[in-house]
Amino acid sequence: AVEPMVNSGAFQVKVDPTDRWTVTTLDGSYSAHFEHTVLVTAGDPEILTKVKEDQGDNGGMVRW
Repeated sequence: AVEPMVNSGAFQVKVDPTDRWTVTTLDGSYSAHFEHTVLVTAGDPEILTKVKEDQGDNGGMVRW
């Protein structure tokens, strides 16, 4: 999976030592996270979470 995190402030982040899952920005700025699942094949990679134009309402996801 490709999971970028875009921060409105500094790029530095920290991982919660208790759950080792929660990521927050060091400066407390807002951030956004999204994920794509990519299938690696012998040919071209395939983005499994890609929304197709004919799928109707995409819930705010970017259309490709």
